[in-house]
Amino acid sequence: MSLSMVDIAYEILSSAKKPQVFAELWKNVCKKMNFVEASEATKMSQFFTNLSLDNRFTQINNTWDIRSRHKFEEVVIDTIPIDIEEDEDEASLLDGDKNYDETIEEEEV
Repeated sequence: MSLSMVDIAYEILSSAKKPQVFAELWKNVCKKMNFVEASEATKMSQFFTNLSLDNRFTQINNTWDIRSRHKFEEVVIDTIPIDIEEDEDEASLLDGDKNYDETIEEEEV
């Protein structure tokens, strides 16, 4: 059975014992998987997506590392202080100024 790119990244980071920037990690994965340069560019975005979605990894200070090496506070982002600006139309709908059906009827007239 062949290993996936993220499995190889996990092996690389485990043996390196330290975080790596994405470019360095990608270069090492390509070397291990024997990618030819032409296929590297097409696979890089898929690798980044898979790396981002895999719970074994975390990104801290523009480096990638294995999540288990870090404390919870280092890897979890507190979203409470994030202020989300709403679109005025969406805000008025949410505030109850108009309901969705009334808005559609007005646009059709």
